[in-house]
Amino acid sequence: MKRLVIVLILLACATAVYAHGTDYTRLPADGAVALQFTYSSEEPMAFAEIKVYSPGSGTAESILGYADRNGVYSFIPDEDGEWRVEAADGMGHKITAPISVHLRGYDVQPERKSTAGASLPLRVAFGLSLIVNIFALYWVFNRRKGRA
Repeated sequence: MKRLVIVLILLACATAVYAHGTDYTRLPADGAVALQFTYSSEEPMAFAEIKVYSPGSGTAESILGYADRNGVYSFIPDEDGEWRVEAADGMGHKITAPISVHLRGYDVQPERKSTAGASLPLRVAFGLSLIVNIFALYWVFNRRKGRA
């Protein structure tokens, strides 16, 4: 029974770690930049703190604000170049969206970027590690029984 409880706890921890990615979607907006920030579960990052960095600002944010209840934030850029938009929910989830702005002929197609989950090699390594750890726990518990 103890083994079953330990295995269930390990499996619950594994899914909790994998399920916390963040995404952003660039929404079409004429003359503005509109982004929707979500978790990998597609739940909006409601009221996330937003920091916008203009192309020449370095580490000093140009705009500071908050997303709405749907995780949407928009701003009107005043110069061409690569803008950075960071969203943080205050609970450890953070995503940076690099936004390319061209003020002349401004035309935005919906674009989706994701940081959900891990790469395939990391997922394979995690799965193998989980299997090895389960067998190691099984071996430790059986060895203790043999000594008693």
